[in-house]
Amino acid sequence: MTKKARRSDRTRRRKVVGRLRAAEAKQRHVELRLRDADPLSGFVLGVDDKHVELTRLGEPGEADGVEVIRVRDVEKVRRTPAPADPGPLRGRFAHLEEVEELAQAVVDEAFEEGWPYDAQGIDQLTDLQRAIRELACVVRRPAEPARD
Repeated sequence: MTKKARRSDRTRRRKVVGRLRAAEAKQRHVELRLRDADPLSGFVLGVDDKHVELTRLGEPGEADGVEVIRVRDVEKVRRTPAPADPGPLRGRFAHLEEVEELAQAVVDEAFEEGWPYDAQGIDQLTDLQRAIRELACVVRRPAEPARD
């Protein structure tokens, strides 16, 4: 491989990684055109300089999964509309939001019942009360600033 071809290949990889990171940050649905394989579509879960993790929507009757692809095998990244059926990543986010709401409700009810949460009485708490106290610490922590 000539120097010019190597330089061109590095430039293409940098572009691909940049587009993948942007798609990951904005939770976009993309299609990856690969060198020696059929194109893959999904949501980008993770990207580093050598690999990309992409959700793979299974055919009816198959389980959804995650594909790990080498960046050097990716020829092109295209932004595509997400399928009408919410993908596995969207489903996970909805599930996590529901879990967070339920955890918040549990903590609120415990506080309303007057469960002790001060550090002085921690030795006298039951295992359930300790677990709820730990849950309260996680649920009530300040929100992280949004990244754009």
